[in-house]
Amino acid sequence: MNKIKTYLKYLCFCALIVTLFNACEEGERFKMSSEDNVPPAPPTNLRTTALNGGIRIHYTIPRDEDLMSIEAKCGDNTFAVSFYTDSIDVRGLFELKEYTVEVYALDKAGNKSQSQEVRDTPLESAISKIAKTFNVLPGFNGFVINWKNEMEETVNIFAEYEFMQEGVKRELLTIFSSRDTLGFAIVGDLVLSSNEQVRVKVSAGDNYNNRTEAIDKGSFTLLYDEEINHFNENGKNLWTYPVPFEEPPFGGGVVQAWGDEADGRTEFFIDGIIDDAPNTYNYTFCSNPAGYTTPYWNFLIDLGDYYELSRVVVHPRHDADIGKRGDYFTEKDVGIFAAYIWNEDAEEWEELGVYKNLLPEGNLSDLQWYRLGKAGHMHYLYPYDPKFTKSARWFRFECRNSFGSNYTSGPPPCLSEIRLFSKPK
Repeated sequence: MNKIKTYLKYLCFCALIVTLFNACEEGERFKMSSEDNVPPAPPTNLRTTALNGGIRIHYTIPRDEDLMSIEAKCGDNTFAVSFYTDSIDVRGLFELKEYTVEVYALDKAGNKSQSQEVRDTPLESAISKIAKTFNVLPGFNGFVINWKNEMEETVNIFAEYEFMQEGVKRELLTIFSSRDTLGFAIVGDLVLSSNEQVRVKVSAGDNYNNRTEAIDKGSFTLLYDEEINHFNENGKNLWTYPVPFEEPPFGGGVVQAWGDEADGRTEFFIDGIIDDAPNTYNYTFCSNPAGYTTPYWNFLIDLGDYYELSRVVVHPRHDADIGKRGDYFTEKDVGIFAAYIWNEDAEEWEELGVYKNLLPEGNLSDLQWYRLGKAGHMHYLYPYDPKFTKSARWFRFECRNSFGSNYTSGPPPCLSEIRLFSKPK
């Protein structure tokens, strides 16, 4: 046994020596040398493949031991790949014309090889394809823009719009960034009279300062809704809900969730108060009864009257125990949900859609995270065709997933408040 242990130790020692030797050998490649002024050989055997908005250049890698990278220059843009890659992509080629690209090698001392030229014409760019799919529709106190991004490239959408407000012409620009296959953006909070119109132009841009021509989508009047005030003059809540684990009076096959776990309370879901500070505990903590056939929990609301609904705003729980993202956007918060109304004619729950609360992007401060979380998540019930639902008295909120594990965890237990908008009565 001791001989075996000694032998294993010897093998481990040898492996360590080999690893250190290889690491030192690889490190020599990256070691700078001020005495080296010999340029590397250029890449050879260049071939091209046309890409959407770009060109892929294939080549044979030079056999220089101090080779560091291969670079390609087209206009003002330079692209680089590591020394072991045998192709390089040149992007941001917006026009359908022949481009000339210079390709060369660099070594660890910064010496540059002779340039080799290639020429090719790219395929139609992503932003050109996107521009052909723009659809602009009047929304609620604003307008919506839809587009298709089949290549899922990061693009910027420019919305230029103008309108008369109290006799003064206003011209505004809003920019959105997206890589979603089905792009969607809302320009909201426009306060115009019912006979005033807004004129909209849209264009698409990439990260290489290319931008399509602005497309005039015409002028139109906006749609208008209002938030449902479900409290009377005495402060009584006009919205009600079934007893937990029970169906509404008409049945429907879906039961009310239990929401009184831990510090949560069922009534906080519709009490009009947003949970936005440490230890306020103004939220519901929901779950389903054991053995229930769906993994999701549902909150069923009797609106007390019939409404044609337009939008929903979901306010997550503020959780000071998390200590990040402004104490919002956690695994306890709703990331994906579905909305329904009770269709009395068909005697069934009619699904309006499934909605995703977007996680903000960028390097945000805790205060910025907090403000976005407190504002809640607003959704058009029909985002791609803004309109009102049929008249309904019962609304169903179905919680599906949290923000955790890229929206796959869930359903989360917590929610602070829900607000609904409808056609003005």
